Amino acid sequence: MNTNNSGHLRRLIAGSALALFSAITFALNVVLAGMSYQHGANIHALNLSRAALFLATLSCILLATRTLPQLNPRIRNLSILLGLLLCAEMYVLLGAIKTIPVALAVLIFYTYPLIIAVHGWLTGVERFNLASMFLLLTGFGGLLFVLISAPVVPDIQGLLFSLGAAVVMAVMLLVSDKALKFSNNHVVLFYALSTVVIGIILSLVTIDAVTLAWPTDKLGWIVFSASSFFYVAATFALFMAVKLVGPLRTAIIDNTAPVWAILFGYLLLNQILTVRQLLGALVVIVAVMLLQFTKRN
Repeated sequence: MNTNNSGHLRRLIAGSALALFSAITFALNVVLAGMSYQHGANIHALNLSRAALFLATLSCILLATRTLPQLNPRIRNLSILLGLLLCAEMYVLLGAIKTIPVALAVLIFYTYPLIIAVHGWLTGVERFNLASMFLLLTGFGGLLFVLISAPVVPDIQGLLFSLGAAVVMAVMLLVSDKALKFSNNHVVLFYALSTVVIGIILSLVTIDAVTLAWPTDKLGWIVFSASSFFYVAATFALFMAVKLVGPLRTAIIDNTAPVWAILFGYLLLNQILTVRQLLGALVVIVAVMLLQFTKRN
């Protein structure tokens, strides 16, 4: 019994640390992506670089561990779906930060735990109660307050892209929980990236549907490369955390990312939220975290 408790505690600590690391590095990668746009890069080049680096890292891990990239048909199909979701998440969130402040885009994106909570209620996985409904309404109310308090009316397309990214992220976490629970997460992500993400981007480039634009100066290449690196690190940590402690507990800690996005956005992009917006953001973050605590011991 003590051994089981000790093992559970180690998983809890490791998973929580990975979720926090993912939150920090994910926020940093989004801010650096915004900087790379200022130095000539476009969204297609950035996403291709991210996917290629991610796939190369996975390939090295599989070779080092002598793991064959084999999955049963059901998990393989889930991997393909996961790849589609990854590709969509890459594009809609990075598309959002082209027209609205990074901190606002990340704050909207990190309402995905609220969407997971609604899914749990509708499917009967989680118990519905008045406290949860209050926190849900408080979270969305805080977000609405942030939008109303903006000194300039935010771009509608950027807001819709951020909301779309939140929906995709919620679905991706639920799918990844099923795909990774009894499978090697490196193999699952290898299939997701190699069969879908890189395939889609290269196909669009081949038929001249999109054009790759790379950084035009040294600083641009530094932030471009760093954004790709931190994205890969954050995504690895996220999926590992989900496998260790599940999607809801991961979401609790990962939801600190808007705080880091506000900090990095101010330091690197000089993007400042008003005091009222900061208060609204705090309400959203606290409401989402408390909502998760009402759902799990």
